[in-house]
Amino acid sequence: MEQCIDRTTVDSDRMMLVRPKINSCLTGTSGMRLFAKLLAASSPSKRVVTLLTEAQRAELLDPLLVRGWELLEDRDAMRKALTLKDFNEAFGLMTRIALHAEKINHHPEWQNVYNRLTITLTTHDVKGLSTKDIRMAKFIEDILDKS
Repeated sequence: MEQCIDRTTVDSDRMMLVRPKINSCLTGTSGMRLFAKLLAASSPSKRVVTLLTEAQRAELLDPLLVRGWELLEDRDAMRKALTLKDFNEAFGLMTRIALHAEKINHHPEWQNVYNRLTITLTTHDVKGLSTKDIRMAKFIEDILDKS
């Protein structure tokens, strides 16, 4: 089997191709697998996620709690209940959140009944709150501020 990329062309610290050799094997199966592996390793959704520390909780959660988010007693999660004008407004908000959730690969739990929407955030991978939840809550608050 032909060597597609020699070791000097992979920057292992940044997990990216630095200087790929242009030859026929880069379009072959082994070259594509290597490229996909390097690309996946550098993807934001593949970064290590950890639970919020106590210091992060104090700094990052407090501004959200003031905005109506509440911590759940039965698990490490936060929730916000909203009453919107009507179903269209609730569904529109859910759609905007859903598009962002797909983009960042972090999906909320929610319940919608007509104009009422309850959003629960937690990071299932770490079984609790992480910076992903904070980013999502801030995104939701930005939408609410603009509407």
